[in-house]
Amino acid sequence: MFVVNDHPVDFLSVFNSSPDNYLLLKPDAPRFTIIASTDSYNRVTNSERNEITGLGIFEAFTDNPANAKATGVKNLRASLFYVLQNKKSHALRSQRYDIYALNKIFFEFKVWDAENFPVLDKNGEVEYIIHSVKDVTELTRLEEFEKKAKEEAEDQRQQLHNLFIQAPCAITMLEGPDFRVRLANKQALKYWGKTHSEIINKPISEMLPGAAGQGYQQILTKVYKTGERFVEKEQPFELMRNGKRENGFIHLVCTPYYSADNCIEGIMAMANEVTEQVQSREKIANWAKELEIKVQERTRELSASNFKLQQINRELEQFAYAASHDLQEPLRKIYTFTQLLENSLGEVNDKSRIYLDKVYASSARMIKLIKDILTFSQLSYAKEKFRPVDLNELIEDIRTDFELVIEQKGAAIECFKLPVVEAISVQMNQLFTNLISNALKFCSKNLKPVITITASRVPKEDILEYTSLNPEVSYYIIQVRDNGIGFDQANADKIFNIFQRLHPMHQYEGTGIGLALCQKIVLNHHGDIYATSTPGHGAVFNVILPEKQVI
Repeated sequence: MFVVNDHPVDFLSVFNSSPDNYLLLKPDAPRFTIIASTDSYNRVTNSERNEITGLGIFEAFTDNPANAKATGVKNLRASLFYVLQNKKSHALRSQRYDIYALNKIFFEFKVWDAENFPVLDKNGEVEYIIHSVKDVTELTRLEEFEKKAKEEAEDQRQQLHNLFIQAPCAITMLEGPDFRVRLANKQALKYWGKTHSEIINKPISEMLPGAAGQGYQQILTKVYKTGERFVEKEQPFELMRNGKRENGFIHLVCTPYYSADNCIEGIMAMANEVTEQVQSREKIANWAKELEIKVQERTRELSASNFKLQQINRELEQFAYAASHDLQEPLRKIYTFTQLLENSLGEVNDKSRIYLDKVYASSARMIKLIKDILTFSQLSYAKEKFRPVDLNELIEDIRTDFELVIEQKGAAIECFKLPVVEAISVQMNQLFTNLISNALKFCSKNLKPVITITASRVPKEDILEYTSLNPEVSYYIIQVRDNGIGFDQANADKIFNIFQRLHPMHQYEGTGIGLALCQKIVLNHHGDIYATSTPGHGAVFNVILPEKQVI
């Protein structure tokens, strides 16, 4: 008790009632005994004044034993020693320092801004140290979430950009009323016989001086002003072939694209060369006139050729409409166009067959990749409600789906009694379909695949080992075990990263998204997933799911 201006003042009570988060410490290094704590400090650290007063700060607040990389104690001790030695304040920014939760059973993740201030006596020596903290956990999480979201968005943007550039039909993005080339893919550059640097940001009239004479300038102007899509079949066009300009025909689609405020920003022009189909039809028509005896045969060929051309035209119209919104449909058309081209060519040589097969395989991979990416990105926004899902029935349905593959590989799926859990049925189907599909895919050449699925309750004491699980909730662990090729345990975390592959594409097909999808589904269900394996001795995927969801 002190007297100030004839009024007694209890400075300890004043300190305890401070609205800021303060500890008052003795400078008795290395212990740094706690003398006092503000009510606010006790609230944010889930502590009681009578429990921590008289303890050393590192006795009262230890590192989280579950975090082997914890640096909270180390960095705070260094800061306090700095204050003691230099008699100056010292700050720690965004320091992770986990504390006990309110139930005092497990630690909760915490990030703090901390600052330590010296209180000097009349001789200039440190008499006390004031330790101040601010909880910045949610701010840190938000910053990390935003960073991750930006990285994922950029990855997806790059993937879509690559798909656009590699599309087998010519696509050009024209911007503004003078139709400056904003973006063009490889096929468009091939048609024009120009490089990217020669056409980017240049008006179409400058890049293709003959465009106005062929009527393209007028077509683009009308689409830009009216917003009406233009579709023209067998449009005459000058194409570059073997370094020379030749007259050819294209199926042309011009559709406007809009800015965020719904104003026409430019035009997306798409072209598919149909010169061979047009020339074939013209030849058939001439032969029909000259050779009356072959009229019926040539008429059938012409009808078939016209049907194929009309089919291509209809599909490309659908492709053009969908391409302004989504790349899934264009990729399906890539695959279809390749089939039609193969049919129209008839017999093809070995080199052409290799090219066609590569287009088929690339298109199929791109379609699956976009579907997997969309599935992956939509998981976070799933609106389905959690309902009881019998995993026994679900596995039986999946077994039926894989019936042909199981028979072909002589595989066996041994499923023991599984629980009923609260979950989203569609996502559970995706989860276990991916895990079983992987087990069938990555099988050993010398052994028939054997997949064993078991389940058991997670003991209460084991739940504490998983920082992502709630110790108040009951969990099951479902293990999907196989006898396949396995993997190096050093890659156990890496395999759940999106687009991560441990094997070359020519050995095992896939998009590299399946296990990332599994992890996201499990996290959506407030569970955990991890894998254990040894090369050549199979793998075990451990899926931990709550029996009931706690909202």
